[in-house]
Amino acid sequence: RSFEKAISTRAALRATPLGFRLQLGGSFYWSDNNLQPNPLLASGVPEGSNSEVQKGATEMRGGAFVTLNRGRLTYLGEAVAVQNRFSSPSVPTLAGYATYQELSLVLTQGLELIGTYEFMDPDIGILNNSTHRAGIVVELFPLPFTELRAMVRRTFGDGTANPKWDAVIF
Repeated sequence: RSFEKAISTRAALRATPLGFRLQLGGSFYWSDNNLQPNPLLASGVPEGSNSEVQKGATEMRGGAFVTLNRGRLTYLGEAVAVQNRFSSPSVPTLAGYATYQELSLVLTQGLELIGTYEFMDPDIGILNNSTHRAGIVVELFPLPFTELRAMVRRTFGDGTANPKWDAVIF
């Protein structure tokens, strides 16, 4: 297969209203003739259609983000919508979205406490198939350019009875 084109753009606006540092922005991504669907949408690919999927897919992503900071407290929020349109007419167009929220507090220089929440819906046309993930993170910066991160997350989904726990240290 020949190399196909991709286009990516991002814009942000920064301001300091009422003593807060604010950043608002958006991004867009388009690529043509991918070999596989976006990982967010992969669960929506019909069984047995891998050869049809590999004929190519055009992907579009559009997102928005916001950061808000005051003193030791920072909020980050992002949302992105993803669509894959396949070259083969036997594979349906897939569309989904994901969001990410983060609230961080600098406890002291070199030590942060962070709460995270992620939401992923791999097919906006199907009910009860989304995934949620909430986490607590401790970040330690003991030396310049050195970070230690410990995270505990709980992943659960709509209609599932077995939530999963993760513990990650890196």
